[in-house]
Amino acid sequence: MRRTALAVIALLAIALVPAGTSAAPRSGGGSLGSDIRELDPDAKHALTLSPQEKKTIRSVKYEGLNSITNSEVLEKLREKKATISQESTYDPSKIKKAENVIKMMLAEKGHQDATIEASTEEIPPNSVAVT
Repeated sequence: MRRTALAVIALLAIALVPAGTSAAPRSGGGSLGSDIRELDPDAKHALTLSPQEKKTIRSVKYEGLNSITNSEVLEKLREKKATISQESTYDPSKIKKAENVIKMMLAEKGHQDATIEASTEEIPPNSVAVT
C-alpha cells in the first residue's frame, strides 16, 4: 500500500470524509483555495485539507495621531520590526505588535492612557485595508 505525505503551510480545516465519496476538489478560485483530498481505497475515511491563501494588505492608514507624525510611526515600526505595508501578507499578530509600539510612542509623549485599536475592512476577493 502506497502512503502519500502532504505538507500544507496554511491549514484551515481537516475533516474526515467517508471513503467512496467524491474526491473531486471543489472549485476555490486559486491553487491554495481548493480542497485537497487523498483517498485510500482500503480506508474507511479520507483526509480532506482545505488550505486558504492569506489575505494581502491593500492600504494602511494611521488616523488620529496628533502628537506623533506618520513618518515617526513608520520609522519606529521599522526599528521594532513591526512594519505593516501595502502588498504585505496580513498577519493579526503583527498588527497587534504595531498597536503596542504606537501606544508606547504616545506614552513617551505624555499620553499614557491612549487607546490604539486597528480596524480592518475586507476588500474582495482576498485583501484587507488596515486603519
